[in-house]
This record gives sequence, structure tokens and C-alpha cells, in this order.
Amino acid sequence: MATSAAVEELLRRGLLWQGQAMPEQQQQQVVASGWRELNQYLAGGWPVGSVNELQLSQRFSGELALLLPLIKQQESTTVWLNPPALPYAAGLDYQQLDLRNQLVIQEADAKLAVWALEQAIKHPAVGLVLAWCDELTAVQVRRLQAAAEAAQNLVFILTTSSTTEARSYVTRVQLHGVKVKSVAAPTHLHASNERSTSVSYVPILQFALRKRRSGWPLADLECAIPDYLPRWRQRSGRRLTA
Repeated sequence: MATSAAVEELLRRGLLWQGQAMPEQQQQQVVASGWRELNQYLAGGWPVGSVNELQLSQRFSGELALLLPLIKQQESTTVWLNPPALPYAAGLDYQQLDLRNQLVIQEADAKLAVWALEQAIKHPAVGLVLAWCDELTAVQVRRLQAAAEAAQNLVFILTTSSTTEARSYVTRVQLHGVKVKSVAAPTHLHASNERSTSVSYVPILQFALRKRRSGWPLADLECAIPDYLPRWRQRSGRRLTA
């Protein structure tokens, strides 16, 4: 029979899952996601020393919008492994990312790509790893998770696979994409004091949490992302109707 200490160790390492939130003393170190709602769902943020899977409905489904607040927090190197398009330097600079801390690796050979991924996770100068991989095996995921835990690093695997097969990912997120929602608010025109309506168009990130350490899976979640648009685009969505 497993002892209490053994069970606590399994919980600490994320190898034993609980349906409800973990007791306070078992809460592990996390990094805030930059999303208030997501932090609540993840018991504070992304777990340090973890490999997390982002399942994309298709490429460019809002994955960078989701991860941008996390990338902006990094003071060490962020590794981009096999992104589907070369990160746009001017766009990253606009978002106030230090380009000197962004390392892009392109490796067509699948085995070498996994090797490069593991080396990046282990490197002490790296704080965040983003890897676009569609064909990781369960054994490879376990090995990467062990490396991430040892290095206390944060890793995201971005894939178009929608498998429900159990893997060693700490968190599994399904991204459904970004939709635009209109939000109307009554206003007054100062000159005539006539009542009017101001309409704002807010981009909404839609996703589901299929696996998380802090509780049951959650579906049909939304987060508004207006702050990541240039100001001129936010203003252009407004109009007045009498």
C-alpha cells in the first residue's frame, strides 16, 4: 500500500491527478499566463517545469495571442522550434519583445528536431520553448517532461493533432480560433444631448482545457484580447448610430 509521503510525492510531480483543486501546500510554482480567466482555471498560471500541449484547429488559430503575455515576461531566451512561418521581427518589436532573446530553429529532420527540442529545454540560458511538432510519441513526451521538470523550464508543443490519447502533458489546451464580438454601449452626443449607441468590436479567443492539474476539463472558454491590437485598429471598430 502506498504511504502518505509517496502519494504526496506523486501529486507534487503531477503523476497523480485529482478531480478538485490541490491543497494549498501542494500548489507548485506557476508563471502567470497574462490572462485573468486562464490563471483562475490553471490555479494561478502555467506550471513551472512542465510540457504543455496546444492543439490547434488550424495554424494561426490564436496561439501567439494566447502565448504573447507569457513571452513578454521572459528575461531569458525564448526558443521557437519549427514555427510554420518566420516570426515577424517588426511585429515582435511592436509588442516590446527583446529580439536578442528570440532564437528560431528550423530543422526538417523529425529526429533531429526532437533532439534539438530536448537540448533547448535543458539549456540554462533558455526560459521558454515553443515547438511546432505533430508527431511526438508518448515515450518522447515523457522524456521531454522529465527534462522540463529537471530544468524547471516551461515548454509548449503546438500541434494540429486533436488526439485524446493520454500523454504526459501537464496541460492540454484546444484552441478553436478567434472570433469578433460586437459590444454596444449607450452614449450621449454632447452637442445635442441626443442618445446614441457606441459599438465596439472585440476579438475573442475561444478555447477548451482538456487537461489541467487543478481540476476537471473545461470546455467553451473565452477570453477577450483587445489590448493586443494597435490603438488605431481598436478605434476603427467604433461607430456611432443615432
